[in-house]
Amino acid sequence: MYGSDQMTPNLGMAGNNAVESAASLTNKLHALLREKPSPTTGELQAAFAGYQKEREGRAAFCSWLSGRYCRWASWRTWLGRWIQSRLFPLLGDGVLVKYLISPWVRASVKLDFVKEKHLPPGAVPWKYA
Repeated sequence: MYGSDQMTPNLGMAGNNAVESAASLTNKLHALLREKPSPTTGELQAAFAGYQKEREGRAAFCSWLSGRYCRWASWRTWLGRWIQSRLFPLLGDGVLVKYLISPWVRASVKLDFVKEKHLPPGAVPWKYA
């Protein structure tokens, strides 16, 4: 869909995606095992397919974005050079974090069967499905 399947380290998205993927798969398997303590192979395959479907688009977009950002950071194009040398310094880290990174993290997959009772307040509240 986006043309890449690897994430470069400069955005730090690979580790976040690994945690999200683990949470997604854990949610699917937990729900299945709670409903059927001895699931069939077909039911396990359906849980894995649900996990794949849930993660596919977001992971592909992160992979595409990290590759795009790597190209911008290396100034391979005039647009990348302009974004890195003019736009990002003009916007500042606060704008990027508040309007780009925080909403992305806010919408990430969370364990849906573990309730945290003492979440500290933050500038951007978590989004729950």
